[in-house]
Amino acid sequence: MRRAPRWETPFWALTLFFLACTGLFYFCPADVRWLRKGVHFLSFEFEQNLATWYEGTCFFLVGILAFERSLGPGPKWAWRGLSALGVGLALDELCSIHERSDLLFKPIGLDDQSLALLPFAIPAGIIALVSLAGFWRGGEKLRARQLFIAFALLGSVVFQEKLEHKLHLEIPADLAPVRGVIEEGTELVGVYFLLKIVLGAGASVLDALPGLAAQRRFMAPVAVVGALAVPTLLYVGWATRVMQYGRGIPMAFVSYVLLVLIGLIALRAARNGFERRGLLIGLGLAALFFSLDEIAILERGENVRLMRSALQIWALPVLGGLILLLPRLRTRMAALLLGSLFVVGYPVLDQGGRQWPWIVAPVQIFAVYVVVAGLAPRET
Repeated sequence: MRRAPRWETPFWALTLFFLACTGLFYFCPADVRWLRKGVHFLSFEFEQNLATWYEGTCFFLVGILAFERSLGPGPKWAWRGLSALGVGLALDELCSIHERSDLLFKPIGLDDQSLALLPFAIPAGIIALVSLAGFWRGGEKLRARQLFIAFALLGSVVFQEKLEHKLHLEIPADLAPVRGVIEEGTELVGVYFLLKIVLGAGASVLDALPGLAAQRRFMAPVAVVGALAVPTLLYVGWATRVMQYGRGIPMAFVSYVLLVLIGLIALRAARNGFERRGLLIGLGLAALFFSLDEIAILERGENVRLMRSALQIWALPVLGGLILLLPRLRTRMAALLLGSLFVVGYPVLDQGGRQWPWIVAPVQIFAVYVVVAGLAPRET
């Protein structure tokens, strides 16, 4: 059987492609709108696009692979700290959290852009130090060094952004592509070191798919954290609504996480040789597509005020239909659960106003996640 390529190969291929598009955007003729719009969708400098989804998903993979490592031997709390940092970085990247900090913490007097970062920076710094110390004391000194390098790089990008805003630096137009590529490239090198911690040298692309037994262990933390995250992110979106347009949408994160997990379970089951491999791959890719739509809002077109895509209405029936074609998951209970949630949820997602869809959609997708998790073996 042909061996899958090492993970570094597609990572750097995709990263360099998106970085090239980041620089190319500045040279696109303003009157060639289709080209400009297409490159915009592939540039790290903008949000709610494929490039942002790619980077955020890399951070999220770090989080769930670190959690998987915490279930085995080694410094558990170092791995769990790294897991929390990976998921937090994914949330920030996909939902523009640190950009909202001055608005979010203005009620407590932290309306300065730099001071408002402290409620995020201090806990993140403490967790990073705990993880770094845990790796070092646990004999994982290489991983400790890689973690230090990763956060030095990621921290330098945030510092650079804030310095530009604080000093009101004006970047000459001819240097803007260089600044964009350097800034985003530095961040992606940081991502590379984080992935290197959880994957290691010589790991293949398929090693980025967490094991099914570990994915079943994700269910309880996902349920608890998701239940707390939905109202919290609704508040974040409401409190910072004046800067929403052009930024990531906090309320979309829970559905995004569940869809990515569904995709990873299905793809891992396909890798493990489960029956109906083609359907499992289709289910995995469909879930990842809908996770991209949560972030990029593919229906948006020219309407920058669109907060949800109509495509999301079809996430449950499409994924549910694929599930019911799989013998391992085709049960009467699954059909009744998914069918009833679609019937009850469709009017809310279609005409439910601004808030209710953000509550109903995660419930629907969580039900799909629970059913798909049936592919993972139960512990004995």
